Amino acid sequence: MRTFLIFLSLFLIPGSCTTTQQQSTTDSDLKTSEAGETGIIQTELMGTAKEVPSLAKVYEKYFNIGTCVELSQLMGTEGELLLKHFSSLTAENIMKPKYMAPSEGTFTFDNADKLVNYALENNKLVRGHTLVWHNQNAKWMFYDQNGNKVSKNVLLKRLETYINTVVSRYKGKVYAWDVVNEVVDATALRKSEWLEIAGEEYIEKAFIYAHRADPGARLFLNEIDTIERIKSENICKLVRKLLDRNVPIHGIGLQFHITLHYPGLQAISEALKKYNDLGLEIHITEFDMSLNADPDFKAGKAPEDLLIRQAHRYKEIFDLFKTYKNITNVTFWGFHDGHTWSTYFPVTKKDWPLLFDRDFKTKYAFWGLVDPSRLPKDVVINNDSKNNFKAYAKKGTPVIDGMEDEIWKKTGDMNITIYVQGSGSHGTGKTLCYYG
Repeated sequence: MRTFLIFLSLFLIPGSCTTTQQQSTTDSDLKTSEAGETGIIQTELMGTAKEVPSLAKVYEKYFNIGTCVELSQLMGTEGELLLKHFSSLTAENIMKPKYMAPSEGTFTFDNADKLVNYALENNKLVRGHTLVWHNQNAKWMFYDQNGNKVSKNVLLKRLETYINTVVSRYKGKVYAWDVVNEVVDATALRKSEWLEIAGEEYIEKAFIYAHRADPGARLFLNEIDTIERIKSENICKLVRKLLDRNVPIHGIGLQFHITLHYPGLQAISEALKKYNDLGLEIHITEFDMSLNADPDFKAGKAPEDLLIRQAHRYKEIFDLFKTYKNITNVTFWGFHDGHTWSTYFPVTKKDWPLLFDRDFKTKYAFWGLVDPSRLPKDVVINNDSKNNFKAYAKKGTPVIDGMEDEIWKKTGDMNITIYVQGSGSHGTGKTLCYYG
C-alpha cells in the first residue's frame, strides 16, 4: 500500500487533466519536485555553449536546426550559442514588410543585410520571414494618398514590386521564404485587407512573384495552429488548389507554439501524416513549448518537475520528426528563456519554453534532444486526438527511511488512463479520473 500511494502521488497534480488549448497552469501545478536526485542531475547537466555537444551536429543527418534572432543576439555569449548550435537563422522581426518598406518607394535593408551577411560569413542558412502577413505589414500598400482603399490591380502591383525588390536583393542568399504567413483561419481563409481587396488570388500571386525574383529559393506557406484537425484539412485543401494551378509552392511551414500538455503526440502524428502526403517539404518554423499560462505566477525560476516533463516531451516530438524525411528544417522561436515572445504575448507572464535558460545554460530540454539517457526519470503525460490523457510512470528507485523500496523494485512500469469529458480542445469541461 505504501508503494501504491507513492505512485499515485506522482499523478495527483491539480489541473493536470485540463484540456484547453492554452493550457492553464495553476500555482498548485508549479511545485518544484523534491526528489534530491533531480537537483543533482540538473547541476551536472548545466553547461555553456562551449562545454556541450552541438545541437545542429547531432541532427545534421535528419534536418537543419534553426532559431529566430534579433541583431543584438549575434554577439557575446548569445552569438556563441548561435554559432555552435544552429545551422539556420530566421529574422524574428526585421525582414517583415513593416520594417523593410515603411513607406511607398522606401526600402530599409540595412538590418536585413547585416543578418544575411552574418549568416553567409558563418556558413548559416537564412529563412526569409515573411513576405505577406496580415500583421506587421506595410499599411501603405492598401491605401491611396486620400486614405481610401486601393483597387485590386493597384494592390497586386504594389505586392509584385515589393516582393521583386526584396527577394531579388537576397537572391542566392536567402534559401527559403515564408511567402504567405497565417492566411488560413480556423475554417476558411483569414479575413484581412489582402483578402478584402484582392480576394484569394493574392496568395498565388505572391508565390509567382517570389519565384520569378529567385527561381532557386524554396517557397513556403507558413501557418499557425497546424495540428488542429479542421484547420489542417483546410491548409491541405489550399495547398492542393495551389498545386493544381501549378503555383510554385515548395513546402509548408508548421508553426509549433505548443504547451506542456497540448497538442497530444497522436494528434501531432496524424497532422504530420496529412502534410507529408502532399509530397512537399515540411519546415517546423516556430517551435517553443510553454510551461506556464498563469500571469499571476511570480516564481523566479521554473519548477524542476515541469522542466523534466518538458525535456521528455521535446524528445518524443523530435523522435517523431525524425521519422519524416520531408521534414528538412526545425526552427525554434528563440533559443533561451531570457528572450522569448512567450513572456509578453498574449499576456505578460513568467515562462520557460526554450532549450537554454536566462543565463545561457543548458536545460533538461536541451539534454532531452542531445543525450536523453542523462535525463531523470519522470511521469510523462500525453493526450490523444480525442483529448483523453494517458499517463505512465517509468520505473524508479524511491528511498524510504534510507533504504530503497523493495516492492517498487519488483514492479514494472505502470499505466494510468485519465478520461476527460469536455467541449473539445477549447473547453475545460468536467474531469473524471480513473486509476488502474
